[in-house]
Amino acid sequence: MKKITLVLAFLLIAGCCALLPLGGAKDEIELVPKTANIVVILRPSALINDSDFSSIYDSNGGMTSQITKFEDTSGIDPAKIDRVVFFSSINSFQHADFSYGAFIMRGTMDKDKILTNMRTDNSVTETSYGGQTLYELTPNDETENKSYYCFLDANTLLGGTKKAVQDSIDTNAGKMNSVKTRQNLSSIYDSFDKNSLAILLMDISSGMKNDISGSIPEQLNATSLSHMNSLGISVAREASDINFTVMMVAENAHSASDLSTFFGNTASLLKGVVKSGSTEETFLNDLNIKKKGDTVTLSLLTTSYDFQNLRDEMQQQPQ
Repeated sequence: MKKITLVLAFLLIAGCCALLPLGGAKDEIELVPKTANIVVILRPSALINDSDFSSIYDSNGGMTSQITKFEDTSGIDPAKIDRVVFFSSINSFQHADFSYGAFIMRGTMDKDKILTNMRTDNSVTETSYGGQTLYELTPNDETENKSYYCFLDANTLLGGTKKAVQDSIDTNAGKMNSVKTRQNLSSIYDSFDKNSLAILLMDISSGMKNDISGSIPEQLNATSLSHMNSLGISVAREASDINFTVMMVAENAHSASDLSTFFGNTASLLKGVVKSGSTEETFLNDLNIKKKGDTVTLSLLTTSYDFQNLRDEMQQQPQ
């Protein structure tokens, strides 16, 4: 009886452990330092290997040639990259300073091949930071334009400006807070499908708000746009459906109401301008605008077929 009890206890413990999440690779966004206020996430493999999407963005074959050129130059096949995250810290749209920024790329890659390609027309110096090997790349013809790269593991490449790369290494090690500690961006990101083809996350700085406020003609009555604190955009796909979502967190509930009203009025205005029966009109009719507290969400559920129609209609319009 004692042996049976021990076996049952073991099975119970094993069953409970099976329900617990096992340790694994972190979500790439957890490697983005809190310093960043703009994050762009793409799924290259899903975009490139999707024939419906490729027919939209690569109708003339130009993108395919660019992808081939990138692979030849970098040693990285984008079709085998599951996810790439770009991040930067920007205080102004008009005077954007990209001196701080990096990317985190995860997928199937050949480290030796990448390093070999890096050494073509570049000087590569091996250093270290935070227990990680850091590669300093200096173009032979632009010695002041240095960039830094680090293989966090066999499937993850980090690259960009020195400070951004170092911050990401420190964030990965738990020495710095990640962008997930930005409350609004974290909330927006968690509401999106993690398998989205593309995601944009942005905390809007005071400088950005001033840029928005100063660039809007008074007759548009769009001052509510300058009262956004955060913005998120997601493009997700399930079977033939494509779901576009835009989430905006305003300064307060009143500002959110103004935002909702602005987008509702704008959609109504555009319906009177676009061609009747066009795909543009269909999109405007299907656009859903919701407000909850300080958050406004725009959503559109459509198909790749509709997007191909939209592309064809726009190409037929007189220039």
